[in-house]
Amino acid sequence: MILFAFAGMLVLAAAYAKGSKKIVLYYYGGAPEVPGGRALVILNPFRDQVSEETASRLIKDLRTTKCAEILQGFNSNPERMCPVMSANRYARLIWRADGESARVLVYDLPESKSRLQIIFALDESGCEVRRVSLIR
Repeated sequence: MILFAFAGMLVLAAAYAKGSKKIVLYYYGGAPEVPGGRALVILNPFRDQVSEETASRLIKDLRTTKCAEILQGFNSNPERMCPVMSANRYARLIWRADGESARVLVYDLPESKSRLQIIFALDESGCEVRRVSLIR
């Protein structure tokens, strides 16, 4: 009986998420911009994840020796960011805000108690990374 109730709750939650335009369905914790705190986030599983896939590839590339070269195109501070990125093997998406012309993704970097903010420009051709910054 408990299993049926749980399955029913999951079906209702999935129906809500599919019908909802919200990206972040639930967030508990400090402000996403404040590093070092714990955050619990539930994102809509039906959201467009193209920018998150792009951000994941960018994060992977920033952990390599080409970090400084990559960051030159984003007007970022490689001397500050590259050591932090190479030391962090884990990045978890904790916040996403979608606007009409921009999308902001915030990742938790637990090893350095930092946050990585990636800002995308949105237009009819898709999304493009515009800025990468580290919040410590």
